[in-house]
Amino acid sequence: MLGTQLWMWIIDCKYVSSKHMAHVKTWVTVLRRLSDKYGLTLQAIYLINAGPIIKTIIGAFTPFITKEFTSNIVKLNGSPLELLEGFKGTGWTMPECEPIIRRIQADYV
Repeated sequence: MLGTQLWMWIIDCKYVSSKHMAHVKTWVTVLRRLSDKYGLTLQAIYLINAGPIIKTIIGAFTPFITKEFTSNIVKLNGSPLELLEGFKGTGWTMPECEPIIRRIQADYV
């Protein structure tokens, strides 16, 4: 349970396609609930390899979520090495990055 603990969410957007745009009501509901209920404890949402579809979704739903929530969305794109540097650039340590980068490498190879 999240409660008052700080948290972050990492979403790999590799397989997001235009068919996911059809789930507008679900996107709005999830983002609104996260924003309303957990917005104060959210450290970041990391969107890995977010393409044009994700950028469109974020743009479309910005009016439905708070500015503070929107400012916690971090987009990182590139190879596993570029993603590692991106995570480190946001304050992550190498041991914190390692499991995520390993998962991404396994999926992208």
